[in-house]
Amino acid sequence: GETGRVAQVIDGDSLRLTSGLVVRLAEIDAPREQPGDPYGAQATAALRALAAGKTVQLRYGGLRRDKRGRALAQVFIPGAQPVWLQREMLARGLARVHTWPDNRAEAQTLLNAEATARSARRGRIW
Repeated sequence: GETGRVAQVIDGDSLRLTSGLVVRLAEIDAPREQPGDPYGAQATAALRALAAGKTVQLRYGGLRRDKRGRALAQVFIPGAQPVWLQREMLARGLARVHTWPDNRAEAQTLLNAEATARSARRGRIW
């Protein structure tokens, strides 16, 4: 898949690359920022801390673009120990697994990360 630098974290499961490409983190759903609900802001802040300004690699396991033209990808920060953003957000309890029939290649691994967060009562998902 493509690589690019993160220019903006839009919310807890979406970001924009410097190329202008908007990327939706496939197979997860994070809470939206809403007045009186701290979890959306926490999810956005966590993704910002993980990814803002960093180079990311996109990997595809199904549909590559949604109807809005966003890339639907597994997103990794390369390195000696790559950071898989979806798994990290789930492990922190700041997102839930959300699959679609045409994009669920990593569902079991992600469900395991969500289950671990639930058991530890992290974030909002439990």
